[in-house]
Amino acid sequence: GIYITSHSGSIAIEVKLSNLTFSNVLGAAIHIGEVVNFEKNTAKLETITVKESHSSTGGVIEDMHSKGTLEVNNLSIQDSTGYSCAIYGRYLSTSDSGYYLKVTNSYFENCVSEFGGIFIDSLNNKVQVYFKGLKFSGAVNPMLLRKVNTKAKDLDFKKGSGIQFKLSNGAEASLEAITFKGTESTCIQSIDSSYFECRNCLFEQNSDFAIKAEGKSDFYLESNKFINNAAEGESGLIMSYSTKNMSTIKDSVFSNNYVKSYSVISSIISDMSIQNVTFSGNSGEYPGIYGSISGFYISNSTFRDQQGYTAPFLKSIQSFFSIKGSSFINGSSQTNGGAIYASESTVSIENSKFTGTSAEEKGGAIYGMLNSTLIIINSVFENTYALFEGGSILYDKTYLYFGSSRIYNSSNSALWGSYATGTHIANSVFEKCFGLYGGALVIYE
Repeated sequence: GIYITSHSGSIAIEVKLSNLTFSNVLGAAIHIGEVVNFEKNTAKLETITVKESHSSTGGVIEDMHSKGTLEVNNLSIQDSTGYSCAIYGRYLSTSDSGYYLKVTNSYFENCVSEFGGIFIDSLNNKVQVYFKGLKFSGAVNPMLLRKVNTKAKDLDFKKGSGIQFKLSNGAEASLEAITFKGTESTCIQSIDSSYFECRNCLFEQNSDFAIKAEGKSDFYLESNKFINNAAEGESGLIMSYSTKNMSTIKDSVFSNNYVKSYSVISSIISDMSIQNVTFSGNSGEYPGIYGSISGFYISNSTFRDQQGYTAPFLKSIQSFFSIKGSSFINGSSQTNGGAIYASESTVSIENSKFTGTSAEEKGGAIYGMLNSTLIIINSVFENTYALFEGGSILYDKTYLYFGSSRIYNSSNSALWGSYATGTHIANSVFEKCFGLYGGALVIYE
């Protein structure tokens, strides 16, 4: 391989390597040492091909330079394995020139890494790296970014396994136009107080979590699409277990996803804001959104065409849900809650609409129980149905405020309170509501 070093960090050197091919290399094909100073003389690796190589420590390309920027363009790594099958970068301080590393227009095929194909390790989260136009095909653990600030655009991950893009140790990332398609494991994982933003990204036909945020990590998602994913195992699409700040999902679409063992979005001891998001045609036994000891703030969103064992759209356990300006259409539950299920929770609903929701047992739209509080203001329920009590709302050992709202064409007593802790109905309209005991309201003690 090629070994680049310097005896003095005060001397700036210039490096340009191009049109090189390495095959069956053991260890690093190119190594750049810690003392190397590129200063304003940007180093360049151009059109480098590495085939069938292995590195037991470090990477096929190792970069530890102290100052300046290393630019890598048109790198091709094929059928390589090891600690890091592509680029291992370890940086100790910030660079005056901005990015320590820039990798563009590169391809990684059938690369198997123990940690990350591109593994960037830093002692300072001010260190900046940049990636654009990278393609990973059949890669195992393609990217790991530890305590580093990353900007990435136009990345493509296909048919890989292992965590595709991982942030740890307080890393931060800005992601744009990233595609994950046909991967067999988690697409993005953020741990250890890390943070990322993702815009205009596509998650399609994957079979594990799209996003997992754990250990005081949070995220901001905007204008993303989650389409035709099938989470067959112990996974959903998005999991937040941060115990820290609020995460946000905005202007996004979740369509035709199948989730077997989790919800589409799950939040445990975390807060989440959902703004102008569409959920359509998703399936599985669990609801679209699940919150446990969490806060959800949902606005201007649409939930439609989903079935579930309990509440197809939202389930709240010991949580707070604020819902404003949203629609729930054609949801059905095999048990209780045709749209929403709440236990030991507070659910506040304003300026929202429920249409064509149903439950095979109780609560055609909403089922509240165990000292929950339901506050419903200026909302509409149309064509809701429950086989038993509460054609629109069943509240058991729960307080209900129902104000300035309307129920039209509800079955089996639109509002049914069982051992309710309180009922307050004001300025509301009930039309074509039917029931054996009371078409509009039954309070049972």
